[in-house]
Amino acid sequence: MKIGLKNSHLLFAFFSLAPFLFAQEESLPVVEPPVGLNISGSTKTEYWFWLGKDSLTRKTEHFETNTSLIINYENFNLMGNLFLYEPSRPKNPLRLLGGSFAYRTPSIELTLGDFYSLFGRGLCLRSYYDENFRYDKRLFGFLAWGEFKGQEIRILSARPQNIIFRENTYSLENDTTDLLRGVEFSSSLIPYLELSGRYVRLNKEKDLTPQAFTEIFGPGLLLNYKSLEFYYEYAHKLQTREIVGGRKKGKGHYLTLSFSSALFGILLEYEDYDSIDLGGTGFRYNDPPTPIKKGISINRGTDERGFGINLHSSLSSLRLEGNYAWFYTHKKDKGIREILGKAEVDFFNQFTPVFTFEHLKTTGIEEGSVFRQEWKPGVEVSFNLGEKNFKLEGNVNFVREGNTSYQERQYSLSSDVLPILSLSFSSEEATKGVKRYDYQKRWLIAEGTLTLTDNLSLRLRLGQEKGGLVCSGGVCRYEPPFFGIKSVLLMRF
Repeated sequence: MKIGLKNSHLLFAFFSLAPFLFAQEESLPVVEPPVGLNISGSTKTEYWFWLGKDSLTRKTEHFETNTSLIINYENFNLMGNLFLYEPSRPKNPLRLLGGSFAYRTPSIELTLGDFYSLFGRGLCLRSYYDENFRYDKRLFGFLAWGEFKGQEIRILSARPQNIIFRENTYSLENDTTDLLRGVEFSSSLIPYLELSGRYVRLNKEKDLTPQAFTEIFGPGLLLNYKSLEFYYEYAHKLQTREIVGGRKKGKGHYLTLSFSSALFGILLEYEDYDSIDLGGTGFRYNDPPTPIKKGISINRGTDERGFGINLHSSLSSLRLEGNYAWFYTHKKDKGIREILGKAEVDFFNQFTPVFTFEHLKTTGIEEGSVFRQEWKPGVEVSFNLGEKNFKLEGNVNFVREGNTSYQERQYSLSSDVLPILSLSFSSEEATKGVKRYDYQKRWLIAEGTLTLTDNLSLRLRLGQEKGGLVCSGGVCRYEPPFFGIKSVLLMRF
C-alpha cells in the first residue's frame, strides 16, 4: 500500500504527538521556585595591532567587545547581548544587539528572542556558538520545550543568522530572510530505550509558491544498557527543484556504538550523507557530524560517507588513546584520512611525559591543494616543582603537499611564574617557504596571562602566527599570517 506525501506527514505528526495524547494523567510534583533577584554578566574585549613591513596591514587595528547581561528573578530570565566589531577601516563594522526573554520551570520552558537549538545529532538542525572559532549560528524567534513523564517535545519558529570570522573580518554569511520551523520529540517510556523524531521546514524568499519549501525529517533511536550505548538517526530531505519543478530527495544516516568500563572504552561511528545540506551556498542550518577529530568536513552533508574508531585505555600509571577515521565522497574524488595517538605516563608526581602522533591525509579538500599529507610525532613533558609548573612541548611535522615536501618544527615552554602570572614562549619553523604561509619560514610568539581575580584576567600575545587552514565542527576557514600584538581582557560580574 502506497502512502502519499500528505498522509506520510499526518502519520509522522500522529506518532510524534501520540505519547502526549494518550499519556495517563498524573499530578506533577510541587517545585518551589527560586527566590530573589540575581544579576550576572561578562565582558570580553579584544584588541589587535598589526606590525611588520607590509604596507597594506601595518598599523591596522582590530577591536571587538562582547558583553552579556543576565537577570534572573524566580522563573523568569532576561538576557541581553551587545557585540561590537570596529576595525580601523570604518566601512566594515559589525554591530549586533540581541537578547531573549525566557520563562523556565522543571517541566516547561518558553523563550522569545535569540537562542540556540540542536535537533538530534545535527542532521536536521544545529545552531550553536563557538567562541574560539568565532562562529555564531544563532536563531531569533520562539522556542517552547515541555517534559512530562520522560517524554519531551520542542517546538520552534525562528529566523537564522550565521556570523563568521574570515580573512580578519566578521560578516553575515546567509540570507537573514530565511524562516525555519521545527518540532522534535522524544519518549523514554520503554526502559533503556529512547525513541525520537524531528521535522524542520525551511522557507526561503526565492520560493515561488508556498509549496516550494524545503523539509527535512526523520526518526532516532537510543539504546542505553549498562556500559553499552547504541544510537541511530535518519534524516530524509525533500526540496523543490528550481525552474524545472519536482521534488529533489536526500537522505542521511548516522550511527554510533560505544562501550566503556573502568579500564577500556571503544566508540564506533558511521556516517552516510547524500544531499541533506540545509541552507545555501557556503552555509548550513544543519551540521551533520564528522568523524574527523580536527573538525574537517568535505561538503557538510552534500556528499559524504565514512566511519571512525576511537579507543582509550587506562592502566594504572599508563593512559592510551587512539583514533582512526576515514571520510570520503561516494566517488572517492575527495576525502580525508586521520590517525591520532596519545600515550600519557605518570612516573612521578613531578614528571609526566605525553607522547603524541598525528597523521592526516586530505585529497581535494583545500582550495589550490589537490593532495596534502602530514606525519606529526610529538612529546609533551610537565614538571611540578613546588608551587611552579613547567610544560615543555615539541613536535616535527613531515609534510608532503603535491610535489613539495618539507618539515615544520614547533617548540614551546610555558610556566606559572607567579600565582597570578603565567608565561609561555613558542617557536615554529619550516624547512621551506610555501605559499600558504606567505613564504615565511620562522615564527616566534611570547604570551603572558595575568589573573588578578577569578573574575578579571588579561592576556597579551606578541609575535608571529603562521595562519593556515583552521576547522571546527566541519566548518573551515583560512587564517592569513599575523604579526603584531593581541590582547584579551575578560571580566565577569
